[in-house]
Amino acid sequence: MSKIRIMSKIRIMSKIRIMSASAKGTIVLTGEGPTRRLSTHMDHLHAYWRMEYVTQEKSPADRRPFVDLPKSDDDKASLILARERHSFILMNRYPYNAGHLLILPYREVPDIEDLTDDECLCFLQTTRKAKRLLTAALKPDGFNIGINLGEAGGAGIPKHLHQHVVPRWKGDTNFMPVIGSTRVLPQSLEAMWDHLKSVCEKLD
Repeated sequence: MSKIRIMSKIRIMSKIRIMSASAKGTIVLTGEGPTRRLSTHMDHLHAYWRMEYVTQEKSPADRRPFVDLPKSDDDKASLILARERHSFILMNRYPYNAGHLLILPYREVPDIEDLTDDECLCFLQTTRKAKRLLTAALKPDGFNIGINLGEAGGAGIPKHLHQHVVPRWKGDTNFMPVIGSTRVLPQSLEAMWDHLKSVCEKLD
């Protein structure tokens, strides 16, 4: 192997953070090249709701959660933040980021083209309200707003149209990987619902 190829591999490896478990705790090799150091301290990643997502049984094909949730009288248990004429705002039970919201029409349709004009207008207005809510409550640096259409397009429940409104902050990450000394301590869903609901009521 040539000297150039060896040096190239060394440079690549020097940029990788290596983690391994020990009996005394987590050992983390951080930094790059000669500045790397061994750390025995590791902060914790708390995302308890993800375990429910990982361990849950696969939903039956006839399950209709987005139709059933609005029928509940307990908005907090259902994580519903606002009910508009044709659409409602729902907290994502398995969020990609703190404050991840979903906008849904009450009527179960798979595509935005299936909405009536009134439903489409309400859907957009409700999306705008969700963005205003998150801006007031969490003050993010930006947003990801979009719709996944069809199973191939990434829709988790493709038969019921829903729009994602995800607040973003500089330096955050979509998948929250633990690749170094990282701490992610978002509020519980219940605490976040309380906070967002109190702000939402002031918007009306």
